[in-house]
Amino acid sequence: MTPAYLPSVVVISENKDTALHFPAVAAGISVEGMGHGGATAASFPWLRECQNLFYWGDMDASGLEILDGFRAAGLPVTSVLMDLATYERYEQFGTSTDARGNPLTAAACRPLAHLTDAEQHLYDRLTAPSWSRYRRIEQERIPLGVAADAVQVQLAARPTRIT
Repeated sequence: MTPAYLPSVVVISENKDTALHFPAVAAGISVEGMGHGGATAASFPWLRECQNLFYWGDMDASGLEILDGFRAAGLPVTSVLMDLATYERYEQFGTSTDARGNPLTAAACRPLAHLTDAEQHLYDRLTAPSWSRYRRIEQERIPLGVAADAVQVQLAARPTRIT
């Protein structure tokens, strides 16, 4: 589907509720991610051509692998709140169990060629067998306003600004 207007900002989130309730961003829209890989998202010209494309996922191995998959598919996404500093700030909301209550264990560390150094640093920690801290901080535990502010900070730092 094509949106009613061509956005100059798109925030892709891992969670449907996050996408639905994301605060308004000028000339922007928020959409739910399409799971692993970015081929589906990259098939939409309006998404592929968006000048300010962001991804906000869970801080866990899977979330960072999804981010890598979007970039591998050619989408120039900038991550939002997916680094060790953010992890440490919101660690109190972390979990060591999955949705069924099963313990989260270290995921196999995969080679991810499309992460920034900060993202890779977090991924390496989350997948390390010796990591004794939480393996996941779900994005929906972080206030939406914090994420919206992070997007605005990123936009303000870019040469082409939304007016």
